[in-house]
Amino acid sequence: MTTVIVPAHNEARSIGATLDALRPQLDDDDELLVVCNGCTDGTADIARARAPEAHVVEIATPSKAAALDAGDEQASSFPRLYLDADIELAPGSLDALASALEDGGLWLASPRARHVLAESTAPVRSYYRIWSRLPSVRDDTVGKGCYAVNAQGRACFDRFADVLGDDHFVRDAVPPERRGVVADAVSTIQAPRTLPAVLRRKVRTLEGNAALDRTGEQAVRRARSRQRQWLGVVAECPPLALDLPVFLGVSLSSRALVAWRRRRGREGVEWTRDDTH
Repeated sequence: MTTVIVPAHNEARSIGATLDALRPQLDDDDELLVVCNGCTDGTADIARARAPEAHVVEIATPSKAAALDAGDEQASSFPRLYLDADIELAPGSLDALASALEDGGLWLASPRARHVLAESTAPVRSYYRIWSRLPSVRDDTVGKGCYAVNAQGRACFDRFADVLGDDHFVRDAVPPERRGVVADAVSTIQAPRTLPAVLRRKVRTLEGNAALDRTGEQAVRRARSRQRQWLGVVAECPPLALDLPVFLGVSLSSRALVAWRRRRGREGVEWTRDDTH
């Protein structure tokens, strides 16, 4: 029996497709919890209509951490999968993630990410050709819009930290040898349409990483390992050098923006929602 928790804040545009992709993968004894947090649109009504079997919880606080905690309070089984409300899981992904956690070898599992770039501009596609190949993107359990834990993995932390990246927080709580990416599970992530939207998303990620990178030795080592991974990517595939101006432009601009926001006390302000797709 698997429990799926979907935190959703004003996701009326995407929650239907997310549930449509998920529902055929649920067994009769699986549990689906949709936690609408601080919604001012029709997210809850759409969730009830598209997934009648779901338990839809509504809380007033617009907070993903609060939504995840509320879902955990209602959940009754493991493994437990946390799925963003704008992510579609490919068929078979739910079973693949649950199976990976069954024998106790992995405590935290995530799918591979498939980034949809059909509506993205040429510069965005250029950026993603390098970014999606970075080891910190490809091989890590974060940034997939979905992750699953068994009872041992969930016991590694108490309540969810109120940080920008809950997947980063959970990843840091679970020992490195107990987490992994499951090849047979795939999450579909809509890439931003425009380069400014990529920049906003990158700033949000950097701010979330910075908050966690200050918390421990493991995080500091990981921050150092992220530096200049693009060199190895381009060395393995030299034609990607043509994409370097865009990739480095976004990387440098986002870091400058984070530093500027920090100096003005605006770090962590929720300004980065991507509504371009």
